[in-house]
Amino acid sequence: MKTITVPTYEQVSPANQAIFDNLKKGLGFVPNLYATFAHSDTALATYLALQNAKSSLSPKAREVRVSTLHCTSKLQGRRDESSTCCQTAGAS
Repeated sequence: MKTITVPTYEQVSPANQAIFDNLKKGLGFVPNLYATFAHSDTALATYLALQNAKSSLSPKAREVRVSTLHCTSKLQGRRDESSTCCQTAGAS
């Protein structure tokens, strides 16, 4: 099975670096899923546009989705270990 690497800030295009900056401001980090989309110059922006489109999900359901991405990224070693979000969400 092929391994997909998660690109660093320096490895992505300037347009994706700007998106990374906005994600860090809004979420406090860049989820691995989003960073992986940044292998493409357009996939990350397209995905985020789709994600932010009108949805039948309630604001609470959207918050849970974002929190899940946050905890998943932390468990993959991308977050500061001092955060307790995953323990709060039931992950360990």
